[in-house]
Amino acid sequence: MPISGDPEPLRLLLPLVATASEKEKLRDFTQALIVRVAYPKAARCLLGAAQYLISDKARANCEARLRAIYLEAATILYNLWTRRIFLKCTTLKCLKYPEFHPDDKHMIPHSSVDYESHEDQLVGKVISIMVHTLLEAYGSDEGKVYDQGRVWAPAEVWLDSSRRPSVE
Repeated sequence: MPISGDPEPLRLLLPLVATASEKEKLRDFTQALIVRVAYPKAARCLLGAAQYLISDKARANCEARLRAIYLEAATILYNLWTRRIFLKCTTLKCLKYPEFHPDDKHMIPHSSVDYESHEDQLVGKVISIMVHTLLEAYGSDEGKVYDQGRVWAPAEVWLDSSRRPSVE
């Protein structure tokens, strides 16, 4: 059974398509539903903290770009759902132990972190910021393996790699 509940009853609501025109109608209907979900989320994003970062002049362009981003994300999620894959997004707040460990496949240091020069200082260090969240995929096309997650995109984390002056 999928982690987020059983989507099978929802799949049963979609009718089987026999002709190309029915298939096209179903595709258009599905796309309209995806738009109906994605566009309000983009609008809410602009009404949140982003409104203070975007000038009125740039707002229209940003809104169009945000709509495109949210539409693409919703389309990807729909396609994953039809493949019976569940994505779990893990934020810094969700991590049980927010410490950096280089062997952990769930996270990588951000490119601005000078990991090579300070490797010994960063192991076990508390993560300051999660630049990109961890995405894990659960399930398979056959609707199995929902108890084992695999890293779809590792978290990109920032740690303070600046050298502190030694106190003597």
